[in-house]
Amino acid sequence: MSSITRCLVAALCLFAWSGSSLAQRVPWTSSRIAGTPEPPKPYTTEPAYANLKFREPVELLPLGASGRMMLLEVGGKLFTFEDRPDVEQADLMFDVSAGHDDFHRAFAVAPHPEFERTREIFVCYALGPTARPDGTRLSRFKLTADNPPALLPESEKILLTWASGGHNGCAIRFDAQGYLYFSAGDGARPYPPDEYDVGQKLSDLRSTICRIDINNRDPGLAYAIPVDNPFVGTPNARPEIWAFGFRNPWRFSIDHTSGALMCGDVGWELWELVHRVERGGNYGWSTFEGPQPIRSDLPVGPGKIIPPVVAYPHTEGLSITGGYHCRSSSLPELDGAYIYGDYVTGLVWGLRMKDGQAAWNEVLAETGLRIITFTPAPGGDFLVVSFDGSIHRLVPNRQSEATDFPTVLSRTGLFSDTVSLKPERGVYRYEPIRRAYAGATNSEFHIAVPGSETIEVNRQQRQWKYPAGTVVCKTISDAASNNKRIETQILHFDGVSWQPYSYRWNLEQTDATLVAKEGQSTDVEGRSYRIHSRSECRACHSNQAGGAISFSLANLDLSPGGQFDQLVDLNIVSRRPPANWNIKSMQPTDDQRLLAGNLNYGVLEQHARSYLAANCAHCHCRGGGGTVALDLYYQNNSKDIFAIDFPATQGQFGIDDARVIKPGEPESSVLMYRLSTAGVGHMPKLWQRDNDLEGLELVRRWIKGMSSEAADLPEGTTQIALRRALEIARLPDSNSRVQAAREELAKLDETNVNRGLFERYLPTAERTQRLGSDFDRTSILAARGDASRGERWYWSNAAAQCRNCHQIVGRGQSVGPSLDQIGARRTKASLLESLVDPSRQIDAKYRTLSVMTIDGEAYSGLVQDVDANPLVLTTADGKEHRIATEDIEQRQFSPNSLMPSGWVEQLTRQQLLDLLAYLESLQ
Repeated sequence: MSSITRCLVAALCLFAWSGSSLAQRVPWTSSRIAGTPEPPKPYTTEPAYANLKFREPVELLPLGASGRMMLLEVGGKLFTFEDRPDVEQADLMFDVSAGHDDFHRAFAVAPHPEFERTREIFVCYALGPTARPDGTRLSRFKLTADNPPALLPESEKILLTWASGGHNGCAIRFDAQGYLYFSAGDGARPYPPDEYDVGQKLSDLRSTICRIDINNRDPGLAYAIPVDNPFVGTPNARPEIWAFGFRNPWRFSIDHTSGALMCGDVGWELWELVHRVERGGNYGWSTFEGPQPIRSDLPVGPGKIIPPVVAYPHTEGLSITGGYHCRSSSLPELDGAYIYGDYVTGLVWGLRMKDGQAAWNEVLAETGLRIITFTPAPGGDFLVVSFDGSIHRLVPNRQSEATDFPTVLSRTGLFSDTVSLKPERGVYRYEPIRRAYAGATNSEFHIAVPGSETIEVNRQQRQWKYPAGTVVCKTISDAASNNKRIETQILHFDGVSWQPYSYRWNLEQTDATLVAKEGQSTDVEGRSYRIHSRSECRACHSNQAGGAISFSLANLDLSPGGQFDQLVDLNIVSRRPPANWNIKSMQPTDDQRLLAGNLNYGVLEQHARSYLAANCAHCHCRGGGGTVALDLYYQNNSKDIFAIDFPATQGQFGIDDARVIKPGEPESSVLMYRLSTAGVGHMPKLWQRDNDLEGLELVRRWIKGMSSEAADLPEGTTQIALRRALEIARLPDSNSRVQAAREELAKLDETNVNRGLFERYLPTAERTQRLGSDFDRTSILAARGDASRGERWYWSNAAAQCRNCHQIVGRGQSVGPSLDQIGARRTKASLLESLVDPSRQIDAKYRTLSVMTIDGEAYSGLVQDVDANPLVLTTADGKEHRIATEDIEQRQFSPNSLMPSGWVEQLTRQQLLDLLAYLESLQ
């Protein structure tokens, strides 16, 4: 469908929307999309004390050997209750907030290890205001001998104080020697990171785990300092500190069987962390957030920074809650495993370590609880406390089958009639202004927000707050067969992340069936068509990209009375973007939105940028996962996208002096090459190879218009081939394009990388058959290739980019690890896995670091020493860049390997077999 036709369709859709928007919002109550179609996790939870309910509990521990449990609420109330499942009531022991008009929060409580003798407990609580120097208190109290016991408020003895703040992070634990350990966060707000600069300071108790002797006293103290504490005698250091460099250590524990001290440290923007805490250890905050460098402006404290044993990204959870080693008699199969969870997602993990590394780390349960703490109960249960006031026990999951997730579209509650695709009441259609290119298909978009809830709009799309259960869906139809429906894609927001599902339409066009998580390759009117796997969908629809990419301020009609106003009137979204937001990114005028694809409308640059934003920016933006310094977010000025006259660092494809975009020379621009080819190097990675002719012409004209100077290009070069391919794209009809492409292909041998520039114009049957994303790995492993042919391809084919990073016997670039004797060190199966999924396992020294300088320059590559000044960063083209740390504005490790993913899919079967044979031969 042409861009002009799309504009007309959009106008008609908006007219239809306008008619429905005059009515009052209809609540969406028919949703049946909940849970997941996958098998359940091996464990679940059940109520442990069903008759009890508390208000925002934060800590639960056995009260010595009394047979009672002790629970602390964040508001200061301290309860005890009998440790039995049918207990009817909890007894208020004391309200810590009593007598404190400035009481802020209570955080932790623990009994003395010899409670029966001392009748003492220890409580950590905070007074206001924030950042009060003595606002956080660690106190000891006496209890009466009554049953239930009462706390004697006059018995309070303040052991020590430190500054109060946003991250107090306290827990109180005892080791086998009877020493008391407590933790303290950095006291900061979420932003800026470590605003008080305490993370690497030993002169401050914040950001530490401390160890004191509460059975003895040193002069002037209410406790004693153990003589073997690591910083005793260190100038200007607090001798209480056992370890430091924590952001918000929310719960740690000491396993009395192994002696291991394990800590859950709540991360900042990207990571949640599990640390195995050692004496004197430096755990990095705020110079690092796990593997992610944060602040290079602070002096680093003593000792080498110890990396976490687990760092899980914010795609999996958002706020860690540290746990305990499981010694539960009711869960013998988990004996010795460290159990921890996430406050936001309710996930529970089990972790086992070997030789100081995580050897097993699996999700055990999906609880849906706001997990605030764990505790082992004396009776053998492993307890999980939810901030909603309930207490649960971890138990084996008796359910072995998946939930009743709708396996056909008609049962999702989205459409009252799938034959006509009539939406259910409360499901609304919307129309993006610019759609990503998807070949000869059309799309219909719908959004459904549960009940009468509302999407909270923010300047940044990734910060929009969607109600749990929100669904955005797109139904894709084949334009060449009278809009026969192919698939309906669903994005379901489960409260934390966007979960993607695809439904394939039946031949009768009456319903669609859920596709397996691996995806499916099929045929549509003689053309190959890929229904993407769920992991492929997540590559674009990440939280960082905003999940529902097409449903954004930039891509909806913001004109007065337009589509966005109608969404506001229906209370589907919370408000219009106010004037005090960034006008450039939110301005409701045509030239500041993603513009409809009519080439005669608006300025050329805005159209080209909107095309790149719709097709590329979800990965190629800050934090989007792309491994090059390219930021195609539409609201950026063109000079700030790190493309114009920037060197191409991940493959030049035979282009001399290649640039991502070379002004005035589309033929020398790698971005233009990647959009044009159907072969190795094609972008976008996951989308169809018969590229959008209008889009190609749009980007070509934009690049060409940047300069009036035309370069002289020698014959036989990639630039000439690309120029010729772009000329063919402008021919008036498909027959002439096919004929011209055949003539060009006749000039090229079978190994020439430029064949991909012309094959895209051929009928499907004449194109090179490439592997695609769902090729049979078993058959690849069973077959044999030609090592000598693989060697020739590796060293001479312009599409083979491996040599740009890997050396073999001193030949090639040494950016990544050497491939010498790789065939002796790796099996064929492991070689194939690393080629197909290079980001699955990345050695720490080969993680990709993206750096932005204060002058706006961007680099992406590998570093040997992240603490060096200057920072020496090697980009994928083998060039070293020395960057003074004081010139760095931002740096961030990517979860993706510098080795590009998806490139194997663009090889032929024989090319992959030959490459594997060559790598195996390197003995």
